[in-house]
Amino acid sequence: MGTKKSAKKVKLPRIELDLTRTQLPHRITAQQKSISHYETGALLPSTRALVKIATVLKKPPGYFLDEQRGRVSHLSQNGNNGK
Repeated sequence: MGTKKSAKKVKLPRIELDLTRTQLPHRITAQQKSISHYETGALLPSTRALVKIATVLKKPPGYFLDEQRGRVSHLSQNGNNGK
């Protein structure tokens, strides 16, 4: 996560499940501003927070990481080794 596109991966499932920005942090015992930062891409959730978010939003944790993994994989295939 970290880009605007991947940050939407938190917001869209939350909206699909009819959860507000107040309800989601309450269910994962986080601050509301943290969820806001995750949804805008300003902050990356910890692994623990990501697993909690995934559970509440009924998505596998990898759902939130696929884009980043694909980008890293693409760089490695070009011989850049992430540099």
